[in-house]
Amino acid sequence: GQRHAVSPTGRNASMRVRFYGWDYALDLLSARPVLGEGQGGFTLLGDDLAVADVERDPLPLSAWLAHAHNEWLEVGSDLGAVGMILVLGALLLTLYGGGRAWPRLTSRRQRFSLMALLAALVAWMVEEMFGVGLRIEGLPLVFYTVLGLIWALAGPESVGVIAALSRHRVVGVLAVVAAALAGVFLAEQAR
Repeated sequence: GQRHAVSPTGRNASMRVRFYGWDYALDLLSARPVLGEGQGGFTLLGDDLAVADVERDPLPLSAWLAHAHNEWLEVGSDLGAVGMILVLGALLLTLYGGGRAWPRLTSRRQRFSLMALLAALVAWMVEEMFGVGLRIEGLPLVFYTVLGLIWALAGPESVGVIAALSRHRVVGVLAVVAAALAGVFLAEQAR
């Protein structure tokens, strides 16, 4: 149905385009849930999904729909569950590493800096549920700087989290074998 609520500010069209983008991203994700459509898949295919809706609700879909207006859904439609797990895993590992570093920091300035950086990362993760900031020139530079500064403040002890995970060789070998088998299976299914 049409997502229409009259607003004198014009914000209704802005919200409706997000609802459409989210629906299209979920459609693309459900079509290829494991590996997604490939990097940039939403940008290439999302607009094609809008054809029927443009006729019913032209105002929010009057321009090219280049993004899903939700980073996590767009990552899912582009890279599938594998990409979502990798991206969210890296972000959660960064939060975990920063949290583990907190008790070791003795300087008040370092603690406040780490707190601000962790808060900024969490805020970005929430904000990207409604925006496309990480796909616009300039902002990714700041985002990755925040990630790097968190790991710099976390120090080598927090990097030990990754090293501890790698010590479980049996799990690592099984993961590589499972990934290889899944890759072969998916390649065969794609033919």
